[in-house]
Amino acid sequence: MSAKIITNLSSVPNTTNAVYVTGYGKLTDVVHAGTIPVASLDSAAPGTVLVRMLAAPINPSDTLAIQGLYPAPPVATSDPTKSVPGLEGAGEVVAIVGGSNTDLQLGDIVIPSGSDVIPGSWRRHLTLPAKNLIRIKSANDKREKLTSAALASLTVNPTTAYRLLKDFVTLKAGDVVVQNGGNSAVGQFVAQLGKLWGVKVVSIVRDRPDFDAYAAKLKAQGAFDVVRPEHVLKYFTEDHKDLYVPLAFETIGGPAGAVLLQVVSPGGTVVSYGSMSGQPIPVSAMALLSRGVILRGFWLTAWKETATREQYQEMLDDLVGYIAAGKIETPEFNEIVVPAGEISKQESDKIVQEVAKAGAEFAGKKQLLVFQ
Repeated sequence: MSAKIITNLSSVPNTTNAVYVTGYGKLTDVVHAGTIPVASLDSAAPGTVLVRMLAAPINPSDTLAIQGLYPAPPVATSDPTKSVPGLEGAGEVVAIVGGSNTDLQLGDIVIPSGSDVIPGSWRRHLTLPAKNLIRIKSANDKREKLTSAALASLTVNPTTAYRLLKDFVTLKAGDVVVQNGGNSAVGQFVAQLGKLWGVKVVSIVRDRPDFDAYAAKLKAQGAFDVVRPEHVLKYFTEDHKDLYVPLAFETIGGPAGAVLLQVVSPGGTVVSYGSMSGQPIPVSAMALLSRGVILRGFWLTAWKETATREQYQEMLDDLVGYIAAGKIETPEFNEIVVPAGEISKQESDKIVQEVAKAGAEFAGKKQLLVFQ
């Protein structure tokens, strides 16, 4: 006898719309928008939850995974030709298989959680065990700043920024942190959290036609200063040589990472958390030997493997509280609408083209899938 399904739906769907892939490769070749099957709740284990996804951001890790370059493969469906990417997103609880002790309620807004869980969030409906979902907004929470976009983008970029600032050096008010990739989503959250916690964040951003206006925007958001890559060495060794820089964040690799080893203060720490260029960091032995610089790595997935659920919840509560109070804000998004009804070939092609823009140089806004 199957367990009772508690739902606020007139009927539980067996198919749903999604942005899915048919293999690994170039985004425009393997990404499609259309219908995929939904795992049945009739034979599901007690505590299985059906989530109606509201929004899911498109992160560099997602597009790299589609190309087979990131260890988080798209999630298989019962249709062997279709798999679903997506590492994060937010959705509403719309059905729960009874018979399990869970505090989730219909209408709660949840995010996927767990180091062993790749949700495949680029779909309108997904099923997960309740243990792999964390409530971040209850059904009766009316805080206006907790938008779908803000909550959907909570678990990768702001959490990475939070851990980078918390876990490597005990920072004091007035300390300086320098980071490359300052215009990335993580970089923007580092600047905002740094300012909130009294830390001065110097962001390195590549030159661009509107550099001055863009730098002013990043500074208004929280960055202490914004510097072009070719000016970094002079900035720290000549113009501002008295700054104490105990910590640097590196996400590009190659020469862009090597310069950070030269500008952190003696005994400082450089943390690598990405490699956008795909190039190794040419490490200077003199930076390590004579200046005592420490080079470390950080991967959020590895942190989740050792963190307790309580530690993860505490971090999320902090971040949700900051967002609700208007103390930090999410980067601007370009919304890609995935309709609820049948998706035409023209609509699918348009969605695919928008998805393919993710990671484009100087794209400005990040891409966000919004499910109608």
